[in-house]
Amino acid sequence: MIAPLFTILGYDVADPRECQPEYKSFGKDRGKQPVDWAFFVNGSLAFLVEAKAVGKRIDRYDEQLGDYYGKGQPDVKLGILTTGVQWRFFTDLVNLNKMDNEPFLEWDVLKGPIPYDFLTVLQRAEFKPELIKDLARGKRRQSALVAELTRLLERAKTKTELHAGVSPNDGGWIATGAGKGGLGYVYVINKHESSVQLFIDRGKDSEEETRAVFDTLKANQREIERLFGEPLSWEPLEGKRAKRIAKYFELGGYRDDQAKWPEIQDAMIDAMVRLESALKPSIAGLKAGA
Repeated sequence: MIAPLFTILGYDVADPRECQPEYKSFGKDRGKQPVDWAFFVNGSLAFLVEAKAVGKRIDRYDEQLGDYYGKGQPDVKLGILTTGVQWRFFTDLVNLNKMDNEPFLEWDVLKGPIPYDFLTVLQRAEFKPELIKDLARGKRRQSALVAELTRLLERAKTKTELHAGVSPNDGGWIATGAGKGGLGYVYVINKHESSVQLFIDRGKDSEEETRAVFDTLKANQREIERLFGEPLSWEPLEGKRAKRIAKYFELGGYRDDQAKWPEIQDAMIDAMVRLESALKPSIAGLKAGA
């Protein structure tokens, strides 16, 4: 399961110029145990692979792979731990030439999904260390984003059932229906900003209905904002199909200090509760087709 994958990715595992099993050249640490596979691209060591038997808990061998990583090989930016079924991919985002404690990507071949974006840059024809690290940074940001959204949903359960049953995603938003077709209450978390929104989109062939809903709600702006307790951002998004009504926060986002996250989440949850309460009467009064 290991060699066939690398063969598909363009590596000749039978050519010692591209793949060396039981690789033992680690600078000053040459006497240590060999790593199972070392792969080369254009004559330079590209990445290391430590293989374990199927059924083993491979996370127990992270430290072993870390012992090989960066030892006399500063250009290596990828370490792989695998059974052929389970795969863990590491780089050195935290400390240069020291393998991170956590993988930037995990993949179970039997459970999927297939990480096509990563496998693309792992191809021999495409391989560049900087691309690996760029992708790893993106994966790390996605993980941080999903983690924040997960905690947001957990905290929200104590105040409202509005998003109960909704799962987080790595897109930076969580949506649920607002009681009328094409209307949704959305939490949005960006790099350094967050917001709660009513998003209005009746569909591809219903632009006029979407605008009519927005205009009807905006006609009640004064009362809605009175109930909400402060001004809202009313956004017709000219040139786009959708419209939105939002409250923005500059407290921070998923790229900011995690110590701020509880404060950010509590502010978002409070605003979402107020937004739903303020808009509910007006949404209930919308006529069919408006």
